[in-house]
Amino acid sequence: MVTRVEEFDPLPLENLEQAALLEQLLPLRSLAVHLQFIDESHPRFFHQAAVSALLRHLLPSADDYSHYLILDAPETARINYQAGASYCFSIVCLAGGESLLATLMLALRQLPYSAPTGNPLASFGANLRWRGFSCNFCDHPVDQVEDLGCYGIEHLAQEAALWAEHHTLFHWQWLTPVRLLKEKSARSTAKGEARYCADAGDLSAALLLARLYDTVNALLTERGDRPLPPRQAAPHMNVEAQHCFWLDAGYQNSSGKEQVMGGLLGEFTYSTPVPLPPPWAHFLVLGQYIGLGQRRSFGWGRYQLVTTENQVSCRRQLAAQPLLERALEPANLRLALQHKTQKTKAKREPLYKWQRDAQECDLSQYECNEETDAEGDQAELPPTLLKRANALAQGRYDVPPLRGVIIPKTDGEWRALAVAPFFDAVLQRAVAQILAPSLDRVMDNRSYGYRRGRSRLDAKEQIQLAYRNGARWVLEADIEDFFDSVAFSLVAQRLRALFHQDPINEAILAWLSAPVDYDGLRLQRKAGLPQGSPLSPVLANLLLDDFDSDMRKAGFNCLRFADDFVVVCQSREEAERAWQRAASSLNEHGLFLAENKTRVISFERGFRFLGYLFVNELALDVGSKALKQHDKLSSPGHAKPQCASGWLADFLAQRPQALLPPNAPHSEQRVVEKTTAMVHSQAVALGNRENDGTFLCVSGAPALISTDHGRVLVQRDDETVMSVPWQGLRSVLLLGRHHLTHPAMIAALSQGVAIHFASRGGQYQGLLDGNQPRLGPRLWLLQEERVADAAACVAVARELTNARIRHQREVLRQRALSGWHTLGDSLSQVDACTDLSALQGIEGAAARTYFAALAQAVHPQWGFHGRNRRPPRAPFNALLSLGFTLLYAHTETLLIIDGLNPRAGFYHKPHGSHSTLASDMMEPFRHLVERCALSFLSSGKVKPADFSVKDNGACELSNAARRLYLERLSERFETSMKGRDGSEGKLIQLLRWQNRSLIELIRAKGPFTAWLQR
Repeated sequence: MVTRVEEFDPLPLENLEQAALLEQLLPLRSLAVHLQFIDESHPRFFHQAAVSALLRHLLPSADDYSHYLILDAPETARINYQAGASYCFSIVCLAGGESLLATLMLALRQLPYSAPTGNPLASFGANLRWRGFSCNFCDHPVDQVEDLGCYGIEHLAQEAALWAEHHTLFHWQWLTPVRLLKEKSARSTAKGEARYCADAGDLSAALLLARLYDTVNALLTERGDRPLPPRQAAPHMNVEAQHCFWLDAGYQNSSGKEQVMGGLLGEFTYSTPVPLPPPWAHFLVLGQYIGLGQRRSFGWGRYQLVTTENQVSCRRQLAAQPLLERALEPANLRLALQHKTQKTKAKREPLYKWQRDAQECDLSQYECNEETDAEGDQAELPPTLLKRANALAQGRYDVPPLRGVIIPKTDGEWRALAVAPFFDAVLQRAVAQILAPSLDRVMDNRSYGYRRGRSRLDAKEQIQLAYRNGARWVLEADIEDFFDSVAFSLVAQRLRALFHQDPINEAILAWLSAPVDYDGLRLQRKAGLPQGSPLSPVLANLLLDDFDSDMRKAGFNCLRFADDFVVVCQSREEAERAWQRAASSLNEHGLFLAENKTRVISFERGFRFLGYLFVNELALDVGSKALKQHDKLSSPGHAKPQCASGWLADFLAQRPQALLPPNAPHSEQRVVEKTTAMVHSQAVALGNRENDGTFLCVSGAPALISTDHGRVLVQRDDETVMSVPWQGLRSVLLLGRHHLTHPAMIAALSQGVAIHFASRGGQYQGLLDGNQPRLGPRLWLLQEERVADAAACVAVARELTNARIRHQREVLRQRALSGWHTLGDSLSQVDACTDLSALQGIEGAAARTYFAALAQAVHPQWGFHGRNRRPPRAPFNALLSLGFTLLYAHTETLLIIDGLNPRAGFYHKPHGSHSTLASDMMEPFRHLVERCALSFLSSGKVKPADFSVKDNGACELSNAARRLYLERLSERFETSMKGRDGSEGKLIQLLRWQNRSLIELIRAKGPFTAWLQR
């Protein structure tokens, strides 16, 4: 809450000619008008234009209205009023406007009879009755103009002295949108709304003071008063902090035509090296009462000066009913409770044991049905909910901690939720129900996420329409860790800009910063919107609306859904410009584009957005069902979440070896298992788009590959899950038992598209290819020449060995096992080695150190004392051998697909039919198998009885254990990984990236680089 600052002695006004000219506008009088609705009303987000229209109608002649009367409507953001609701606004009267104000007061007393009739769109008029007047300066009731307190030149001098002498650091907060013209040089070619300052970068302190001076001078001139002398240079002010954003608004004129009237909102923090000299301090104070910039007659451009102690000197009328009070009305609480109850019953949001506050009542009595209206008199609200609502209304509510829950995503990463206790979530939902419809009125039309009446289907149709209108390129992007990285201060500033001092702000910020309890730890959140909170979607749209506005004003067709967005463009150059503008707009608020998820791509090559695959005008729904199946609460199981951020990153920093909590519900474990199986069985992916064509990989459950009108179709269960043009395809890999139609074979042969067949485990089986010249034979010859080059072999082997040992060292370091320092010494030896046999010796010594250290992490019941093969003699060795066989098969298959000879290796010695190059290229990825085997043995899902020893000493898995282990390996191979160079992808993508690097070496176009995990 803000408080009034104490009074100070006035500054002397001698020789202050410019300040004395301000006396022509004084004294000021400030009238607070109190009304009551006798019928419902549904105004726009900003009320100023509609209230101004009522006032102008009530005056016999409104020509001089803006010269003498200035409106301040504090009820911004409320869009629904029922009969009986109170309403208030203020009018500042300048000197000379006393008779005009008296006439207006008389007309207001006669409401509703004095109001205009016949305009059904009017939000304020015959639906109001007068309830009283009061003085804004002294807060007592008044009956006529003479009863109002006066704010004269001595008061202005006193307030100016306060800010000039005692506050060299202060905040400037906009109370209503402001329309300030940019500098002439910045608006030379701009038209319409583009002429106005739209963000903090447009508005310097010098420009702000200049526009303030011009506003006062224009007002004096329009009134016929003596104008100010020509403006001199403004005093220097430093901008210490700033947060500003543009918000679109509009109104209907008397003809019913829609008029645009957007403006800038937000706040600045200024400091002055020396106290502001007269008359600038006077202008700064007076501007709080008269407004600034264009459209002042509508109440636009109002601001307030606030000290660093959150004190103000300018009194402002508050809203008749705070938004928080409206949110906590019984009817709204009942709706929120019904919503949460229905979600719980539908099992979309399971009721956990820790949500004990919901166990005390029968939730079924709050379900909506055909016989009870949503706002009808249903069962009484639960006492606990009412108690918490009362505490929240009185400002003494202790926000409870959130419950940490994570769910797996289709890309192998995890989404960390922070879920509130049941009744606390009901209160948040009640606040969201008030804010969401209101904010929706001012949101950009190209935002589709979490908004009533909008969906991903609408976004899809807009993208297709853009294509029909000539768009051929797309900027595909999302925002880096948006929900986990948003600064609390950014949310606070945005809320203050719209809701000012409403207590709803404090409630939201308290919820926003609540800690998270997870697995026995309480984690203090430092930033972010808690995923799982009913308020987070509303706040996300509020924070990103300025980004939408920036992109639209820059002329880009940007479509956003939460923190994912695309910009559809006519050309690649336009998409590149959109990339730069998007990055710049986000950087203004401390946000950044996710580099690994941002790219410029053509419609012809295809891109994914909101679960759709867009290829030219076609949009195929390839992801929505999978997303729905993943939208379930879960726990992390034994896997370490990929790319963890927010509270989950803090948790993993404290417990890097986090396991499933022992008291986790079995249902959560089943969700993880079911999700894992679903990811593997439904895999259909459009692979990397390279210079020489697109790579399409089909895996999982059997699919039908056919052709239709120049496109290859992938269908499963009578659904088309992929459709891409044959033209532009380089090759297709079918992993598993898929069905290829004869017409599809002919189309592939005629288009020169190679179709490779491999088992589900990755074992290469064969190739369907046309008689056109292929890359393979030519590349094989060059590869043979390189393999014969000893220096090239050493260079490749050194890269592979370096990657292998680095990954071994990281496995030991993360588990705090001995030996990882020794592996650091091995790396130094690798860098200096120039001989293959010496490299093999270094690698062998490192392997012995590595597996000896791993033996410390394997429970003694598994009998592992070191690595052995042919045959493996312990369960851990058996798991490694099986995993390496699967990895080898994948590597060999991808080498063939990329046109390399798998038997011509650079490092391992050739023997028999062994694919030595596959053994080479899998080295940087062996640690994936080793990690998976370790976690599998410690998971509790396999027992010593699942292994048996044959007569020859070989250790083998049971069929059930083998299936479970292979499923885990497949899941691990499908998990996205990040490299030290910024690359990211699943195993297949990373192996092919490494293959292309080797091809560059073979063609003498660059060095070979082995993949290193970050």
